[in-house]
Amino acid sequence: IYIYIVKLNPDGSLDSGFGSGGIITVGDGDSQQAQSVQNTVDGGYIVGGYTTANGGDMYIVKLNANGSLDSNFGTNGIATFGDSGDQWCYSIETTTDGGYIAAGETDANGGDAYIVKMDGSGVVSDSEPETPPVTGSWSTVSESNISGAKSGSNWQAIISSADGTKLLASAWDMPVVYASNDSGSTWTTYSAPAGFYSMAASSDNSKIVAASTNAVYVSTDYGQTWTYKAVAGISQVRDLASSADGTKLALVDNSSSGYIYTSSDSGNTWVQRASAGFKQWSDIDSSADGTKLAAVASGGYI
Repeated sequence: IYIYIVKLNPDGSLDSGFGSGGIITVGDGDSQQAQSVQNTVDGGYIVGGYTTANGGDMYIVKLNANGSLDSNFGTNGIATFGDSGDQWCYSIETTTDGGYIAAGETDANGGDAYIVKMDGSGVVSDSEPETPPVTGSWSTVSESNISGAKSGSNWQAIISSADGTKLLASAWDMPVVYASNDSGSTWTTYSAPAGFYSMAASSDNSKIVAASTNAVYVSTDYGQTWTYKAVAGISQVRDLASSADGTKLALVDNSSSGYIYTSSDSGNTWVQRASAGFKQWSDIDSSADGTKLAAVASGGYI
């Protein structure tokens, strides 16, 4: 099983300048699966996933803009990370120092979070590359400090403004959203039409798109009020993406016959992108201007 990567133009057609007619496959003879993809500062792409090689490792692939493997990353464009047991990468992001951070899990030690920080060439600085330390400090926000939140809420989605000061969180079992304008120190509760499974927002968090299982809503006032937006054909919305100005939106349907849908008018109208095929789409990401999208689906598709 190989990773299957598809690059689309803004109109949903295959990008002939990427790979072979807009499609490439990546693999090494074992079974590989993609879970996350991001644009990189050099115009290429970084892909995070899993391989069955070495007993099961994180599998990181760096692509050039044309879909070729980046020979300056890892070994011929591929880096793997793991130790005892299986390690999976569920999400990968670029970092401000030009590197990447991959997050997932390991079944070692009974099951732990597994986080790898690497530089732009796919190398970690720790003397034990497969288990680099995670540094930095974290603050925990107790549910008791969020007005209106019930104990044991099933938290499902959270979004942040670009500067990190404005947050919006949702639990799928509560028809409300929780907003903070001070990086999580204090919170305000706003009514919502449903508990949301996914949210995405403009860079200032003022324009938000959110979804319950099969319904899409938008807000233009930081989540205080919501408007339903019809999207014909959706069955199970799994993830959303937004441009920095909040006008260009995208969503993926995780049902067995799901499609990618896009909007260029802040969610008022939506277009089904049939050229990407129907698959169980699980994640989608957008460039800041909303013209470039990348999505992953079950079965190792990108």
